[in-house]
Amino acid sequence: MSGLVQVTPSPEERDGGQWSDGNLRKIIEALRNDGLVVLKDVIDPNHLDELNKVMVPDAIRIRKETDRLNFGTENIQQAAPLQHENLIYDDVFSNPLLHEAVLHVLGPGSRWNFSSGNTALPQSSQKQPVHADEMCPEMISPFMLIANIPLIDSSPDTGSTQLWPGTHLLRDPKFYVDGNGRALPECQEAHAKDRPPVQPSVKKGSIIVRDLTLWHCGMPNPSEHVRCMLALGFTAKWWHNNSAVKVPNESVGDYLQTRCRRNGITVETTVVDDYNNAKDAHDFDLGESGQGLYEREVLAGNM
Repeated sequence: MSGLVQVTPSPEERDGGQWSDGNLRKIIEALRNDGLVVLKDVIDPNHLDELNKVMVPDAIRIRKETDRLNFGTENIQQAAPLQHENLIYDDVFSNPLLHEAVLHVLGPGSRWNFSSGNTALPQSSQKQPVHADEMCPEMISPFMLIANIPLIDSSPDTGSTQLWPGTHLLRDPKFYVDGNGRALPECQEAHAKDRPPVQPSVKKGSIIVRDLTLWHCGMPNPSEHVRCMLALGFTAKWWHNNSAVKVPNESVGDYLQTRCRRNGITVETTVVDDYNNAKDAHDFDLGESGQGLYEREVLAGNM
């Protein structure tokens, strides 16, 4: 598909949990140039089926109990059900191929400190505005990656997210409505002439990795199926924030830390009460941008 690089591991890469130099180069170049890449067939689809059996009924519950929809559309925040320890699969939550890609882009000591998800409810008709989760015009280097994991085959028929390749490089506030992350319509039109957006069809078992600053928007899900999609957020070691993966108890946090540490990834966790409800709150702390970055550079003697 034009504008979307997809990288498939060989059986040897999958079994060994390590990319070849050639595939690793493709991943790094795609994230640098496009701001996104698809890692194909890196998760056992049966594991996603088991997660989906739990998350679909939970999504219906959340929709009945909340009016907090993303941008007022039929998209809801829904995090992974980590209270079900039998569903904490290594290839989902501590995937070595994903972690190797993260480390080569963000550097040693990269942290997993955000876990959420976006669920597209069925038979919906509205789309989100095209937006970036954060602009961070002060930054040049990538500092945070989001790994999206659809639990079913994802396509326009099930409301796959629209993605805008190359827009991770458009961080100046002049591209946005009042500097709030929503892309100006005229800027969308200008960018689309050379690099149009894509609404990809992604096979179950794949991971979509994107730069946090990439333009995207949730799309309508015209099907009769709930489309759940996990979101795991990774930050560079040098990026300071207070975000953490919510867990139901210390044993789950310890398990995740142990499994991810073997791949070189640090996990920041926090135990929350009433996990089944608290896990879905969208209270992400991006951390230092703007004045915070400026002050740190002054203290370091760089300004």
